Amino acid sequence: MGYYEKLLNLERVRSSMLDEKSRILFDAKIDYMITRNVQQFYDVIDTLEDTWYCQELNEVLEKVDVKGIIIFGSGYGGKRTRKILEQCNYVTSYFCDSDSDKIGGNVEGLDVISVDELTEKYNDYLIVLGSEKYAEEMYDSLLERKFPIEKILYPKYGLIVAQCGNQYFDMFLPEDEEVFVDGGV
Repeated sequence: MGYYEKLLNLERVRSSMLDEKSRILFDAKIDYMITRNVQQFYDVIDTLEDTWYCQELNEVLEKVDVKGIIIFGSGYGGKRTRKILEQCNYVTSYFCDSDSDKIGGNVEGLDVISVDELTEKYNDYLIVLGSEKYAEEMYDSLLERKFPIEKILYPKYGLIVAQCGNQYFDMFLPEDEEVFVDGGV
């Protein structure tokens, strides 16, 4: 299949979407796949006025009482995690990092604290691991320092995810014998 046929298939998929929000998200994802400009992708998401939520985070916050949220990792994954938390109306207090060049500095308006400072002063905060690559190492580091395990969110998909509504089944109900495939966009 050549590029022309692939483009026609993309247009067929896009035109079969039931609502404008889905088409906007589809376009943004295609643009991201081409440009790899994550900020442009987030800017599009920010234009959609919806209630986003993070089920995984909500489940943890129902069980523990915390003063705030700290993201462990201030690189790409940590910044992405912060953006998702903002989308869900959560405020991040600090970034934590083990990179001595970042500690004491500022990343996207947040102070960066060390792992030692985190475990000494902030054990009443929820720690969200913000790196797929280093999550296990971060987790182990916190446990070695006796940080409360119930206040560590180790995202099951590597990085935290959020969703907005039911996205499909709030618009229609599947019929008997119908198969629904969410191919993702």
